[in-house]
Amino acid sequence: MSSIARIRLRRDTAANWTSENPVLLAGEMGIETDTRKYKVGDGSTAWSSLSYYIEGVLARGQASKTTSGTIAIATAGTYQSTGLTATFDSTTDFQTVLGTSDTFAIKNDSGATKLFQVQASMDAYAGNNHTLGIKLAKNGVGIDQSECRAFSGSTGQIAKLFCFWMVELADGDEVAMFVANISDTTSIAFQRGRISAIEVKALRPGARRFWPRSKLRLLAPPALARAFGVAGCKHWPGRKALQLSLNPLAIHLSRTPVSPSLIGA
Repeated sequence: MSSIARIRLRRDTAANWTSENPVLLAGEMGIETDTRKYKVGDGSTAWSSLSYYIEGVLARGQASKTTSGTIAIATAGTYQSTGLTATFDSTTDFQTVLGTSDTFAIKNDSGATKLFQVQASMDAYAGNNHTLGIKLAKNGVGIDQSECRAFSGSTGQIAKLFCFWMVELADGDEVAMFVANISDTTSIAFQRGRISAIEVKALRPGARRFWPRSKLRLLAPPALARAFGVAGCKHWPGRKALQLSLNPLAIHLSRTPVSPSLIGA
């Protein structure tokens, strides 16, 4: 009767791996049990100098304030910290914490430099026909490209502002929501707001693609055209343009890693 061999991979907490700092054999895997990340040895490089092979969990964090507050404005049109304290969501965070220099911010606490997709929003009021603005700020420096503006109106009509941008944060860096009253120095009546950040990662070169060739016919431009309800309209002026525009989409989707369970494989 044949027996089945079973192996157990080397594993420990991230802190213990760093403390022991071993040299893994070439091809030997070491797993961090608390972060779910792992490294693969080359036979000569110590643990701390090895790069993670694949990081299984993305760094992320979010914080919000759902109660009202007042933001005093010193100078019209100048972006500043809200001066408010958001509540950090400790149930979904990973490798991030609430900002310390700005308490309406997310701080990278991963120990490494990472790229984050950051979003922020605010509902606020400052009087009739007042232009309000928000933008993201990295370590207290505004990111102009992320700016968004909206009007607050009469009878308490609230301005709803939303912005987002990709921001690279080194360990300990913070990204915050900054605000401004573009019109004058009237204080901003904050109603509610939030900020969130999630790590952005590129597809690892050579990663497996999960679209079976048998499924690619579903992505062909005619099928997509039928989904748009224009396939039977031979004389519709935009039919050719639509087909041409969907060809790159089909190619892109064919290269996108998607779980087979989502497409019935």
